[in-house]
Amino acid sequence: MVELKKRVERIPENQKFEEFAEFLRSLIADEQPNEESLRRVFNVFDKDADGVLNEKESRKANAKLVDQINGLKSAFVLVDFQNDFVDGSLGIKHGRARQDPYDAIPKINSLLDRHNDFDMIVYTLDWHPQNHISFYEHCRNNDRTLQKFDRLRKLKPFDIVSFENPPLRQVLYPSHCMIDSWGAALHDDIKRVEPAKYVTKGSDVYVDSYSGFADNTGQKKTELEGILKEEAINALFVCGVSLDICVASTARDAAKLKFFTCIIEDCSKGLSEDQIKKTRDELRGRNVPYVTSEVVNKFLDDGKIPWLWICHMVGLGERRHRRHKHRHPSQSRSSSEASGEEGEVLIKGHGPTRELLSDSGLNEVSRKSLSDENGNENGDKD
Repeated sequence: MVELKKRVERIPENQKFEEFAEFLRSLIADEQPNEESLRRVFNVFDKDADGVLNEKESRKANAKLVDQINGLKSAFVLVDFQNDFVDGSLGIKHGRARQDPYDAIPKINSLLDRHNDFDMIVYTLDWHPQNHISFYEHCRNNDRTLQKFDRLRKLKPFDIVSFENPPLRQVLYPSHCMIDSWGAALHDDIKRVEPAKYVTKGSDVYVDSYSGFADNTGQKKTELEGILKEEAINALFVCGVSLDICVASTARDAAKLKFFTCIIEDCSKGLSEDQIKKTRDELRGRNVPYVTSEVVNKFLDDGKIPWLWICHMVGLGERRHRRHKHRHPSQSRSSSEASGEEGEVLIKGHGPTRELLSDSGLNEVSRKSLSDENGNENGDKD
C-alpha cells in the first residue's frame, strides 16, 4: 500500500456532536456538508441518542470511518483516451458539448506524474475487431442479420438497429479503435508510466462494451475487477472519454462492485451536456462524486476523501433508484418503436442515451465523413 502522508487519528471515547462534526470536516476533500448531513452521520453511531459517543459507539465509528480511510488503496483509471476518440472517427470534440479532449491532457498527465503515489495505474482501451457488431460499415455482413424493418430502411451512423442474429439491439458507430490500429492506440500526448495495467474491452465481435469491467450484457467480464482485487485496491479515481458513456459506465460498474469511486471531471470530456448532467445526478445517487484533480491531490497529500465516500462508508446517501424501463440489448423492440426515429439506447445498466445520439452533433459530422469516404450511406456490403 502506498503510505498516505497523513493518517486519520482515532475517534476518542465520549466525543460530542460538535467535536465529531469538526472531525468529519477535517476529512473532507471536496464539498462541505451542512450540519444536518453531519448529524445524520453522527446519529448512525449514537445509538442511544444521548449526544455522546460512548466506548462501544466510538469503537464502531472508528471501524466504519477511521479504519476504512486508513485502509484505502487507490487506482487511477484512465478510460479510452485513444486516437479515434481524440482526433479520429469518433472525435469527442465534435459532440454537441464541444468538449475538446486536448484540454484534459495537462491535468491527466499531472496526476500520472504522481503515479508512485497511487497503488495502481490502469489504462483501458476500446479494442474492436474490424467487423465489430457496432460498426455501421459492417451492419449488413453475412454473419449477422438485421430485423426486417432495419433491413429495408436506409441506415446511417448512430441509428439504433435490432439484429435477429445475434439477437440484440445496437447503436451503429463509424468504425473505430480497431485492434492494433492507429485509432486504437493510446494518444501520444498521454504519458505512459510504469508499472501500469492495460485492460482491453470490446474484442468480442458480437457485443459492445462501454464499461472497463464488462460488456454491455454484463455477461463477459474484462480482467479489470480481478486485477484490482488481486492488489486489494478499493478506491478508484476514474477519468477519460467519453465522460457520459464509457467513463460513466466504468464508474457505475465500480460502484456496483463496492469500490469507493469518483470521476475526475476536469480530466474527462464528454459528448452531451444533458447526458453528462443526467449521469452525474444518477451516479451521485450511488455515492459516486464528480471531483476535480485538486481533490485527488488532497487525497494523495493528506488522505482527505470526497464527502460521498464518507456517506458510503457509513451506509448513508445512496438513494433508491427509480426502475427505468430499460431493456437488455438482446430484447427486441415493440412494433410501436419501429418508426425509424432515433430513440433511447436501451442497454442494461447504462441508461438512456437519447441526448447522446440525437443531439450530440456527432451524427452529422460522422455521416458526412462516411459519405465522403465511402460514397455510400446504406452500409451495404458486397
